[in-house]
Amino acid sequence: MKAYAGMLLGMALVCAHLPARAGTVNGKTYQIVKLAEGVFGFVWEDPLGDPIEGNSLFVINDDDVLVVDTGILPTTTRAMVTELEKLTDKPVRYVVNTHWHDDHVNGNQVYQDRWPGVEFISHRHTRTD
Repeated sequence: MKAYAGMLLGMALVCAHLPARAGTVNGKTYQIVKLAEGVFGFVWEDPLGDPIEGNSLFVINDDDVLVVDTGILPTTTRAMVTELEKLTDKPVRYVVNTHWHDDHVNGNQVYQDRWPGVEFISHRHTRTD
């Protein structure tokens, strides 16, 4: 799953011809990029700027949403949720944490608060770390 998510997010950087919308949070610019039908990347213009931010992925299914990685700061994650809610009113059912780095997992609580039934998916070592 990690390789698949990384591939999709990488595609965001080369799919400039697809419609995108931009925003800013914590002084950093991001884009919402449509990668495929129902698949959107939350992509940072400068992911290595301060603070370091991981990209995120939204997969909108028939009944629910899968999110890959949740951001480092609550403000970042709330911006992600706001953007997601512009795309769909479906609930987030699953959050995949690709690995333990803060910029991939710190936003989990925001998703838990917004969708109490959300299920978090990760490797057991990610959960331990």
